[in-house]
Amino acid sequence: MDVIYAYFNYLSTQASLESTQQKKEQLLAERHRLEQFFSVGAVTEDELQKIISSIEQTNVDILTLKNTLNNISNTLEYLTAERVEIKQGSSIVFQDAQKEQQRFDILALEESVKSAQEEANIAKSAHLPTFKIEDTYSRFKNDYANNAWESDKENQNTIVLSMQWKLFDFGSTSASVQAAQKNYLAKSSELAYEKHKAKASYQSAYNSYQTALAKIEANKAKLRASEMTYELVKKKFQQGIVNNVTYLDALSEKFDAQAQLQTALNEVEYQKAVLLYEMGEEIKGAIQ
Repeated sequence: MDVIYAYFNYLSTQASLESTQQKKEQLLAERHRLEQFFSVGAVTEDELQKIISSIEQTNVDILTLKNTLNNISNTLEYLTAERVEIKQGSSIVFQDAQKEQQRFDILALEESVKSAQEEANIAKSAHLPTFKIEDTYSRFKNDYANNAWESDKENQNTIVLSMQWKLFDFGSTSASVQAAQKNYLAKSSELAYEKHKAKASYQSAYNSYQTALAKIEANKAKLRASEMTYELVKKKFQQGIVNNVTYLDALSEKFDAQAQLQTALNEVEYQKAVLLYEMGEEIKGAIQ
């Protein structure tokens, strides 16, 4: 889960970096255009400085995002214990029709409860008598010819039945029984709690997955709207109808919307992995 989260977080951060770099290219083009107008007195210096300030801030954002990518890459190398090269294209295979199953950690806890129950039963058995049956077969044969020693008991079975019953042990058996019983009750209580918690976690994961799907459509609509707004504002800005503040806002909204859409797409993939885990499915086999 940590590897999957880091992978898709890397892709989302990379998408933000690419959008920020595209934004910088647009700002550089506008700065060049405004510098030409400024040289002939068609625009004021403060308008040019606002563009330059935005470029400088964009440079800071790019460096921050690159540092984040480096940190995520280091995290992946720590988790996998090998050199990693992150590429786009991986996804999680998921069928929404799949049903909730028992998680692997819950199954392991159930086995632990069964083991504790057996230990409690074994501890109780120390109070009961222990019976032992031994069957010994023996055969007698002379190594010399002497009929006087012949007997009809040359082949014999000897059966011995014995009983052992601990009547007094200074309370050690009772203490062992109580300890084993308390351990069993504690594990049973933990299992009941974890099952209830797992059920709530599954519902939460399913809701998060549905929310992530909805975010994709919302961000697609936001991107279409921001692109239309930007094109309109850009024309008005170049015609001098709106100021550069309005233009910069429209530019930022456009590229932010691009990054947010990619983040939403990556979030859905991660939520698939979370839901598969809560459903008790094997995650590694679902990666393609």
